[in-house]
Amino acid sequence: MRALRKFLAHHRLNEAEFADWLGCDRSIVNRWVNDGAIPSPDKMRAIYKLTRGQVRPDHFYDLPRLNRHAEPLDDTEAEDAPAVAAK
Repeated sequence: MRALRKFLAHHRLNEAEFADWLGCDRSIVNRWVNDGAIPSPDKMRAIYKLTRGQVRPDHFYDLPRLNRHAEPLDDTEAEDAPAVAAK
């Protein structure tokens, strides 16, 4: 996970130190950084707070970057969009 790895390097923290701050094991942080594991919602919230928003929940997902200046969908475009099934 690039954003967390970058944060740790920038602040000269190792995975064990960050894990101590979060109250979890270093191996869990290692999985987030190297294996693409996704933290639990509670840990994501803690990571966001500890990093002061530098590492956000969306950083843990392979999402395309959104254009903030994109025009909103009009009603016809929304109707043509595929339905997403709830899990």
